Amino acid sequence: MPVAAAAPAAPPSPPPPAAPEIGSLPIAQLLDLEPNWTGLGSFKFRLPKYGIAAYTHGITELLFAAQSQEDPARLHIDLPGTPASFAGNFDLFVGAELRNVLFTELELILTSDGGRVDVNFAQIDLRVFRDFLIVRGGKFLVPIGGLNLYPDPFFVFKLPELPQFYNHIIPSRWGELGVQLYGRYSWGESRALSYAFYVANGLEQKDSLAGGDIGLMKDNLRDSYDADKAFGGQIQVEPIRGFSFGVSGYSGIYTQTNHLRLSMADFHIGFQHKNLNIRGEVATAFQEIENGMLNKLGVYGLISYRVIRYIEPAVMIDWLGQGGDPVADRLTGTVGLQYYPYPQKVPSGALRLGYGFSWDGNWSFAGHRFSALLVVGF
Repeated sequence: MPVAAAAPAAPPSPPPPAAPEIGSLPIAQLLDLEPNWTGLGSFKFRLPKYGIAAYTHGITELLFAAQSQEDPARLHIDLPGTPASFAGNFDLFVGAELRNVLFTELELILTSDGGRVDVNFAQIDLRVFRDFLIVRGGKFLVPIGGLNLYPDPFFVFKLPELPQFYNHIIPSRWGELGVQLYGRYSWGESRALSYAFYVANGLEQKDSLAGGDIGLMKDNLRDSYDADKAFGGQIQVEPIRGFSFGVSGYSGIYTQTNHLRLSMADFHIGFQHKNLNIRGEVATAFQEIENGMLNKLGVYGLISYRVIRYIEPAVMIDWLGQGGDPVADRLTGTVGLQYYPYPQKVPSGALRLGYGFSWDGNWSFAGHRFSALLVVGF
């Protein structure tokens, strides 16, 4: 049988054009290096493939405050040198979770104080054993007091401004760089025990003097003068639904020289039942100085009741004693009102109004103060 002739071989295809290069790497190789190149504008779009869930949200705050008398120098944290002022913050939260084991979150704050961008916290959490033991590292919110546990206490508080001792005894929005162990044990619905213990760089006064305002000692991200670390912790108990109380403490060297120590203790309590909300707190600080000790004390009590879905009035009494300076002490009564334009919506916001009247440590009238805060969460 005759054999069919073999078909002529096809002419060889021209070689593909060489891939363009960026630097010394071809694009094909860059596409394989996913952390460096996604082709989609952000590494976020490829995170779900690895079991990572990312998120972002934020809070916007606008505060107006005015007072009838100028405060003495030691109370100038709120409105330095002015009888009326606007202030504002924009908080941006960015975070991610890896298979319910590793968590990371960052909070950036754009402030109206010179347009600064501050890092409130930037932390990594590792779940070691369920919710019982979690290790946190980085810059974290210091677990002391009843309000500093919230990423933004101004968003959840019932009045436009926090109690005065949160500026002068316990710093507000207080972040520390260090390591923390925390956990939570629950034995029923709304019944739990929480704990947190930490070691951190600690507070540091920014000059060589002693006895300065505690609220100005934050953001000591590197111990350049004294290597001693601060330590502290908090225990909180929720024995029944809606009721909680906790104790917390802190101790560390706060001066750049002289090795002087600052210690704080706090007890807070909270109760919520239906439309009724009650909060109370006592905080004290023992601040060593060259010739003795400053003992500072703060306390507040607040009650609010949501009369309808949109309206919630509140009343607060708070006291600030700064130790040895009666002119800078304050007893203040505040009445306030919250308005929720969209109470059923999440995210949501509120408009808060407050009027306060104060006396100093010599029982001399220290003036009136009006404040208004608009907060929106998204």
